[in-house]
Parts: sequence; C-alpha cells; structure tokens
Amino acid sequence: MILDLIRDLSLSRFRPEDYSLLTNNCNHFTNEVSLLLTGSGIPSHYLTQHEVLMRSPMGQMLLPMIQQTQ
Repeated sequence: MILDLIRDLSLSRFRPEDYSLLTNNCNHFTNEVSLLLTGSGIPSHYLTQHEVLMRSPMGQMLLPMIQQTQ
C-alpha cells in the first residue's frame, strides 16, 4: 500500500521534471505522504523555508543561481 502511494505521487505531482528546489521538493513530497497517511502534514516551517530564505539578503543573492540550476 505505501509503495503504491509513493509510486502514484512520483508519477503525478513529483516527477523529476517537476522538481523545484524552492517550491516542489522533498519537503513537499513528505508533506503529501504525511497528509495521506495520517491526515496531518509536516510542520509548516519546513514548507516555507524558501520564503524565509528569499526575504533575506543572502537569499536574494542566491536566487539567480538557484533558478539557473533548475
């Protein structure tokens, strides 16, 4: 059952070509699995790390490099 769930997610929303370091990463995948298995997601601060980073001066400096690698 769990392997079917992971496979289904991997084939739909979390395909390699859909990966985004900022907005569709392993934290988002884990959140989806957690929601499906327990009805509760992971703590929101894991899902919003990119927002905190992007508001910082270092994040603003790194953003072009992050976008270029995707």
